[in-house]
Amino acid sequence: MRRAPRHILSATMTLLLAAAPVAGADATWPREIITESGTLTIYQPQPEKFEGNTLKARAAASFGAKNSGKDPTFGVFWFTGRVDTDRDNGTAMLRDIVVTDVRWPESQAEQQTQFAEFITALMPKTGIPISLERLKASLATAEAERKSMEGLKHDPPKIVVVEELAELLLYDGEPRTLPIPDTELEQVANCAFAVIHDKRSGDFYLCGGKLWYGAKDAKGPWTPIDAPPADVAQRVPPDTSSAPALAQPPRIVVATEPTELIASDGPPA
Repeated sequence: MRRAPRHILSATMTLLLAAAPVAGADATWPREIITESGTLTIYQPQPEKFEGNTLKARAAASFGAKNSGKDPTFGVFWFTGRVDTDRDNGTAMLRDIVVTDVRWPESQAEQQTQFAEFITALMPKTGIPISLERLKASLATAEAERKSMEGLKHDPPKIVVVEELAELLLYDGEPRTLPIPDTELEQVANCAFAVIHDKRSGDFYLCGGKLWYGAKDAKGPWTPIDAPPADVAQRVPPDTSSAPALAQPPRIVVATEPTELIASDGPPA
């Protein structure tokens, strides 16, 4: 079996020897270990899951090469262990530690596997004392983070392909209007473009730089117009750029859900 690098061996051994503080008190984090090759820093382990008496956690680490003048390189490793608790003394013992994964910049999969096996082999058989209160607090934080992530969506956006010049008018859900004080106008609030509703006529107006569009509904269909009513135009700063208006107004594609638009000027060539 290939041996782990000397500076990693030395740093890991030093870490393990320092992992049994007096009277079982939890040591302070991060821990900085000085080695012949540089400084290895291990940061406070972060529990991810605790089922029965099995703990799954991760810990960030950094290594700064000695006299290199470069910033430290950061990595992370994951591990599992069995937790024995002593509620009377407020302590816990982490035993049977197994490093399951390692991520280190520019390292190959084989090197990461060897490093994980090597650290696992050096873990003290007697276990590592940890603070029960700190463990409870960390688990509560991990659970709060897990719940906060449950509502996040990562579904791919809808893809719309058109073979003509077009612009995407994207609403964050159904269009919602807010009144513009002291006017008979409303502004659509959940859109990045200027969309204004005239309550007198019921018409909607969309400003596209030097171009204006009109529609009977916020979701279209949108039709190019010469100009909106004067009080509508006054609500949008004029386009003073030197770029000329397009000869052919782009088509307005409306969406109320995450969408990406792919538009080509005619059939793809």
